[in-house]
Amino acid sequence: MTSNKLILGLLVCSCAVASAQSLPDHWTLDETNHRLTTAGTDHDGFYDASFIHEVRLTFSQSNYWSVMLNNYGSENEIPADVEIDGVLYPECGLAFKGQTSFFMVNGEKKSFSIKLDSYVDGQDVDGYSTLNLNNAFQDPSFIREFMYLRLIRKHIPAARTSY
Repeated sequence: MTSNKLILGLLVCSCAVASAQSLPDHWTLDETNHRLTTAGTDHDGFYDASFIHEVRLTFSQSNYWSVMLNNYGSENEIPADVEIDGVLYPECGLAFKGQTSFFMVNGEKKSFSIKLDSYVDGQDVDGYSTLNLNNAFQDPSFIREFMYLRLIRKHIPAARTSY
């Protein structure tokens, strides 16, 4: 009985905190259905779906791949220069991410995270300091995740995505 009261108390506290926070501009609260939505908002800037980005990585370490493999799970990033659509972002932090896509891929097609501001404070692209590049694990079309997130956004908040 005591654990039930504790759980109920935590739920009440969680609801109070959630309702006290302000929502991002592109989210709306549907009071009637008690759910958050983004109303299918299309994004511009870095996540403009009509633009395909070119991302180039340059590592100063010749053994960068081995270092990244050895650092997996440690949250240690290695530095690399990142060029996005012709703009250079020096000294960014890179690390492999994911679990299934990391362990199930026997090759060099792994997902990774780029933290633009790891070594250079305030460095970002269109206001984003972290970019996650997914490997489209078991998706030969390379569009499954992109399409799913675009479609589900009409009903619930979802991650922004781009090519």
